Amino acid sequence: SSSIKDIFYDGSFKREDDSVETLRSTIKALEISGENQIKSHILYEVLMIYRLLDSRYA
Repeated sequence: SSSIKDIFYDGSFKREDDSVETLRSTIKALEISGENQIKSHILYEVLMIYRLLDSRYA
């Protein structure tokens, strides 16, 4: 996201709620088995990183 670049330039992070909701709904829609479990875990990690950035810089 271009918001991550802003952290380095001016110390700000812009929330992108639509993107977060898309990730959340994708995780909920995946069946937790095999390859989907890996995808779900990766998406969950992305959400956790987003949450960290949001709480620290937004």
